[in-house]
Amino acid sequence: MKIFLSILSLITISSLCGCAEGEVSSIPTQPKEHIAQVTKTIEEKSDFSFEKLVALQNSSNEIPKWIAPNYKGLQLGKATEDDVIKMFGKPKEEFHPFSEYESTKDEWIFHYENINDFDGLINFLFDIRSKTLKEVWLRPNDERPLTIEKAVEIYGKDYFISGIGKNICSSKKLTKLEYPFTIVYPHKGIFFWIREGNQVDDIFYTSKCQ
Repeated sequence: MKIFLSILSLITISSLCGCAEGEVSSIPTQPKEHIAQVTKTIEEKSDFSFEKLVALQNSSNEIPKWIAPNYKGLQLGKATEDDVIKMFGKPKEEFHPFSEYESTKDEWIFHYENINDFDGLINFLFDIRSKTLKEVWLRPNDERPLTIEKAVEIYGKDYFISGIGKNICSSKKLTKLEYPFTIVYPHKGIFFWIREGNQVDDIFYTSKCQ
C-alpha cells in the first residue's frame, strides 16, 4: 500500500495553510461529530448488504492477472507530468510523498481538488527520474460520500473482496464483514478501501497489485 502509507495525511495540504511549495502542514478537518452524522445518514439511506456484495464478486480462486490501468486516458508507466498538466492544468500543490517516518525523494506528487468529474482530492504520483506516472490516488469528498453501491455501479461487478494486508491479491477473499476491507478490480488495475459506514475511503490506480 505504498501510496497510501506515503500520503496518508494528504488531506492536510499546504495550500490551505499558506505553506511554501514542497512543505506540508495541518489544515482544519471536519469535526468528528459532523463526519459521524454524515456516516449515520449514509448508513440509514443505504441498502448495503455485505452478503450481496460477496455473492456478486468474481468467484474464481485463481490469482487474477493485474492490468496496468489508465486514468482518463493517462496510462500508468507512460504518461508524463506534462501530459497531466495538459489535461488538468497546473496542480494546486506539488511535493514529495511522505509518511510518518520518511520523505520519498525519488517520487513527486501533483495534488488536485475537484477536477474533471471527480468530487474530492486527486494525487498523481510520479517517478522523478523518468517523470512518468506511477500511481493515482483519489479520496472522495466526506461531505458527499461515495457509497459502495454507487462505486460498484460505476466500476462494475468484476471484482473480488479482500482484507487489508501486505498483498491484497494474495490475501484470502473475505466472506465475513471486517472493516476496513478492499474491493479489487484486477482487470482494471484499481482497488478501493471501504471504511465503516460502507463508504469508499480511497481509490487507487496502480501498475501492480499492492
